[in-house]
Amino acid sequence: MKLKIFYDQRWLQAKWLPSFLHAEAVVTYPFVLFFQKKGRVQKTTLRHEIVHIRQIRSVGFLKFTALYYFELLRGLLKYRSFERAYWDNPYEKEAYQKQGALKLTEEEKKEIGREDI
Repeated sequence: MKLKIFYDQRWLQAKWLPSFLHAEAVVTYPFVLFFQKKGRVQKTTLRHEIVHIRQIRSVGFLKFTALYYFELLRGLLKYRSFERAYWDNPYEKEAYQKQGALKLTEEEKKEIGREDI
């Protein structure tokens, strides 16, 4: 499925996301919502979201979503803290681990409209 990229979506950040996350983007496949303008989105943020897109594409949206929120819920029960549950989520750990050195395919670069990554 082709990605649909939206930039400058700060309204969503202000209303729906916990402030401690300092989130710069959200993937709700096939939508990718960035909170900055296109030219201001950092390369690491783009790569982080591409990791999530690859995770989704590897198992499917429904399975990924179920597993992601299962892990989040498990962390909430374990830590009683949304912040700790988020940082302990294996899907977030993988995305943060890979975001620095991830190599995008030419197709991924075209999908997100950035050839400079």
